[in-house]
Amino acid sequence: MKKIIALLFAVLLSLTAFTGTALAAPEFDGKVEPFAVLLMDADTGAVLYAKNADERVEPASTTKIMTLIIALEQADLDSVVTISAKAAGQRGSLLKVSAGEKIVMRDLLYGMMLASGNDAAMAVAEAVGGSEEGFAELMNKKAQELGMANTHFAAPHGMHVEDHYTTANDMAILTRYAMKNQDFAHIVAQTFYTMPANNKKSAPWEVKNTNRLLHSDDQYYYKYATGVKTGSTPAAGDCLISSATKDGMNLICLVFGDEFNGFRRWPLSAELFEFGFKNFRTLNIQAIMDAAGPVSVPVQGAAEDAPQTVQLSIKNAAGEYQTFDKDTADKIESGSLTSRITLSGGDALTAPVTAGSEVGTIDYLDDAGNLIYRGVLVAQESVEAASEPVPETSPAPSGTRSPVTRAPEGAGSGIGTLGWILIAVGGVLLILLILFSALLIARKRRYARRRARRRRPSQHSSQRGR
Repeated sequence: MKKIIALLFAVLLSLTAFTGTALAAPEFDGKVEPFAVLLMDADTGAVLYAKNADERVEPASTTKIMTLIIALEQADLDSVVTISAKAAGQRGSLLKVSAGEKIVMRDLLYGMMLASGNDAAMAVAEAVGGSEEGFAELMNKKAQELGMANTHFAAPHGMHVEDHYTTANDMAILTRYAMKNQDFAHIVAQTFYTMPANNKKSAPWEVKNTNRLLHSDDQYYYKYATGVKTGSTPAAGDCLISSATKDGMNLICLVFGDEFNGFRRWPLSAELFEFGFKNFRTLNIQAIMDAAGPVSVPVQGAAEDAPQTVQLSIKNAAGEYQTFDKDTADKIESGSLTSRITLSGGDALTAPVTAGSEVGTIDYLDDAGNLIYRGVLVAQESVEAASEPVPETSPAPSGTRSPVTRAPEGAGSGIGTLGWILIAVGGVLLILLILFSALLIARKRRYARRRARRRRPSQHSSQRGR
């Protein structure tokens, strides 16, 4: 039984305190010229590669990732935005809108992200935040909510302004969050978008995504790419935040401070994606736990009519998805991990037990005994205690390397029904033994009397002998 349970749970793996150095996968050996680089598993937040990830950088137009997600969460996408003179007068990358032009918010967002229009970004900021300053307050509030501790936004577009900065790690947090929004993910994945005619333009016009990884006719095309945003200023250099999906694994790559008007950000991002897909995997660890089923353990001191065992489910404290290296994945698939259960009451739980309460842990260890994953054991049902206290059994030595399995019915619960039956049977056997012993004694006595009579000479024989 223990072997069966061990095999069921041997396929479970997680990294509760995951860092890139915690994994056994090889280090990325590619050439990394840009100042700050980071590769992250979008589903788990696990960092697979990092260089200067917590150093301050200018985000350039990758700033528009924050502008877009705020607009998607707070704006009416069907509302009509009138372009102000300030918005139309922005420099840098432009959607080429003019003052007084009326554009639907949804179309404006596509123009902002694909064409990287600074004019569009300012128009969005004014429409959502009331002003550039008001929108900057919304940006910083959102950054604080997401835990972007080393970021401060001062503009919606990313052009160089004072006190506008971030880090690769913070932008990874933002991008991971934003990509969970379906509208966001759809917009940044588009290669082209047709802007409809409006009061200033008599015919539709097409805008092209500046992300060269997305275009199949581009030399830097990467077939697994799914977004996200480019950026480029003389102060920031060339920047790229990109995403890719392969075999169910979703990665985010961030490159900041590449040579201005250079080209390293494109092939470097593709190289890092390939490194991630080759050496790492993402697993829905909670789904595997649920499929494995509960663990059954005995309960001490339970009421006579209460369950004498309780089933425990496993809660993954580290999150639904977990990232692990390919070598560890092979161990999972081969079932070579060892499981170990530790209960709060020793070898068994002690009644009362409350459904939903955490009652212990289950550890999974590699061949060397190193902890790979720790799950929390949660009681699936309540068990009432007996009305009178029942002596507890001695707990098993700590550190056992095998899971607790189902105990015999009635174990640790006092005398119980089975106990009384055993006592009754024992009493009957004792009575039978006493009766059998008495019969043997009586038989021996009768046998002794008969022998004595045979040996005693009769009266006539004595007279003839004289």
